[in-house]
Amino acid sequence: MPDRNGYFQVIVRPDGTYLHLIPPTGMGDRISVNEVTNYLAFKALTYDLLELDQAVKQNEDMMVKLSMEQPFIEQEMMLLDFSEGDLTCTARFYPPFEGGSLMDRSEIMGDLKYNGVEFGIKSSVIDSFLLDRQYCTSYVVAEGVPMVEGTDARIEYLFNTDLTQRPAQNEDGSVDYFHLDNICRCSEGQVLAKMIPAVPGVPGQSVKGKMVMPKIPRNVLFQFSNNIEKSDDGLQLISMLNGHVTLVDGKVFVSGELDITNVDVSTGDIDYDGSVLVKGNVISGFTVKATGDIEVQGVVEGAHLIAGGQIIIKRGINGMARGVLEAGSNILCKFIENATVKAGGYVETDCIIHSTVSAGTHIAVQGKKGFITGGAARAGEYIDVKTIGSTMGVDTTIEVGVDPNLREEYNDLNRETQQIRKEITRLEPVIRAVGERLGRGEKLSLDQMKEAKSLSKVLAQNKEKLKANMVSMAKLEILFDNCSDAVVRVSGQAFPGTKLTVSGANMVLKTPYQYCRFIREGADVIMKPL
Repeated sequence: MPDRNGYFQVIVRPDGTYLHLIPPTGMGDRISVNEVTNYLAFKALTYDLLELDQAVKQNEDMMVKLSMEQPFIEQEMMLLDFSEGDLTCTARFYPPFEGGSLMDRSEIMGDLKYNGVEFGIKSSVIDSFLLDRQYCTSYVVAEGVPMVEGTDARIEYLFNTDLTQRPAQNEDGSVDYFHLDNICRCSEGQVLAKMIPAVPGVPGQSVKGKMVMPKIPRNVLFQFSNNIEKSDDGLQLISMLNGHVTLVDGKVFVSGELDITNVDVSTGDIDYDGSVLVKGNVISGFTVKATGDIEVQGVVEGAHLIAGGQIIIKRGINGMARGVLEAGSNILCKFIENATVKAGGYVETDCIIHSTVSAGTHIAVQGKKGFITGGAARAGEYIDVKTIGSTMGVDTTIEVGVDPNLREEYNDLNRETQQIRKEITRLEPVIRAVGERLGRGEKLSLDQMKEAKSLSKVLAQNKEKLKANMVSMAKLEILFDNCSDAVVRVSGQAFPGTKLTVSGANMVLKTPYQYCRFIREGADVIMKPL
């Protein structure tokens, strides 16, 4: 038995109007009560909804009396439904009242035209209906051409652009400082990036003949610095020298690399517009400054290293209380001892001894030793460490939850604000005294008046500066209060005496803790298991 949907037909008899319900055959769909009621409402026929609903649910061949009315005999009907954007037009046909006429091809085409359908009419579908009328069945009688969106142009970078990616680790958890991919070296003639051109879209057309236009794809432009050239076809960026390549705010930079054996009396201080590779050591008292990265394959003593990019020291720093590392990005160092270290990104090391270390994102102290003993370690997001403090009770401060750079900015503002307050306190009585003298009718000399005006101007400037500082400090305090995800993770032991600050809440360890993490909950620092 073929699959045919159930349908219905209105029959008008002398005693009233009836609805003949014809159930489906095979796997056809059952009659929908909503479709029946919508049809009857369209024909303005009255009926008993409860009785009709019960009859339709029986799914049997039966007659349901609608009313005592005697309506005019209606012909076969076609209802059209348009998809979003008029890409398709679907027809559903309903039989004529008993004795009514059938639609022919010209009538169907006329109805389509009346409803605006003029493109993509499927004659074969209409013919199939005319040969075998199936009611309450959807026929796609017209189909437009779908619009195809184009693709935006994009740039594919052929070097590591993620400077937040952590380096590889050895089996014991220590960082492999001899196989680092964080510094991206490039060679002359190397392709650094390629442009994938935009692909225009293909217009579509609705069944009502309306053209559907795709969005105009977005083009992009290469942004690059000196030492880079475009290929003849303009689709590639090529390095013009051996050096380092980085991506900063969508712009590709290539800087030359200065190779040095050691930084000592034979070289003096280094100040280089590019990246610096020191194959040996950096001796105490010297400074290495680079706009790019600094890599030292030996040891750094009590020297000062300043990099616009990353600093990598494969054998560590013993700063002798004078050594300083400052990096705009990340710092990777075998060990950090008696040094001051500041990274805009993260710090990775095997151990930290009596040093002050701050990182914009995180500090990871893992490996065989993995301890922080003495000094202070501060990170904006989290600190991962095996051991904190020591059995000797060495003062060790751990702080997370506030970007150290922002904390330093806040402290600078606070110090400046205190100085401004002192200056205002000093100036106000002087200005007040001048005002009182003028109020008593005293005459001041020209020099005294100039001095008074000058002091008044300074006082007004200080008050404006004080107001601006207070606003900036308030904004930073809001940021500090919202740092709720900070955590200190200890995979070994945290010794008594360690001072912890998590998102502004403080805790001094009175007893040892093992395999735990410290977070802020409410106004307190609490310990939870790893």
